[in-house]
Amino acid sequence: MCNQCQALMINGVYCHEIGCPIAWKDYSKECDSCGCDFKPEEKHQTYCEGCAEESMYYDEEDEFHICFANEGSALRCSSKSNPRNLPCPTCKAENRLTPADQALGYQCDQCADSDERGGY
Repeated sequence: MCNQCQALMINGVYCHEIGCPIAWKDYSKECDSCGCDFKPEEKHQTYCEGCAEESMYYDEEDEFHICFANEGSALRCSSKSNPRNLPCPTCKAENRLTPADQALGYQCDQCADSDERGGY
């Protein structure tokens, strides 16, 4: 039972009512990066704590940042839980993407740059 809703009792067990503002805390989610199941600590959290610590952070001004592989790249940093071990779906070059990159539908930087220049 939480302190933000009126408890509902079903068969002698306290449950959240429908629409409870913090009911999301009761459910596990699949990490967008490594695929493990985790209990979110924030409402719209999509990465487990390990992946979040390695590739995303809040700075001193409490602004959220994502760790990118290179300046100007959309690819995520590689880490122990997010290794750069997958091929590019476009050019098939090995070890170009991380699982997080693949989950986002990305291609390697060289292919993305080529597409942005019209194939040149």
